[in-house]
Amino acid sequence: MAAIETTLWSIEWGISELVNHPEIQRKLREEIDTVLGPGVQVTEPDTHKLPYLQWKKPEEFRPERFLEEDSKVEANWNDFRYLPFGVGRRSCPGIILALPILGITLGRLVQNFELLPPPGQSKIDTSEKGGQFSLHILKHSTIVLKPRSF
Repeated sequence: MAAIETTLWSIEWGISELVNHPEIQRKLREEIDTVLGPGVQVTEPDTHKLPYLQWKKPEEFRPERFLEEDSKVEANWNDFRYLPFGVGRRSCPGIILALPILGITLGRLVQNFELLPPPGQSKIDTSEKGGQFSLHILKHSTIVLKPRSF
């Protein structure tokens, strides 16, 4: 069982991709502000109202994926889009906790901060290394969280 580590690694990947794609950050922030209102914190029930937080081509950073034809996805044993979480009796029991945590964490970060690369860099290096259960970012980066004014 990987549990906490896999969720943290997913958040690390999400933050890195958001730093490297400021246009996606802006789009997500605009959706949160429009749907919830500026300054209203993202909660678990809100994640279903925010389709931009929610994948075709999982290797690509494309938040638009849930806005397309397959917008209603349920994590069950018939849906192979969730295969990394396992299937059937061997499925990850934490998926019902991990997915909301990912949405809430990334949503709140983008909602309250502008995520920027380290000073002197334009992007974060997302070279990867293989772990026992997942891919990790090879070199951890320190990012800048610029507080947002409402």
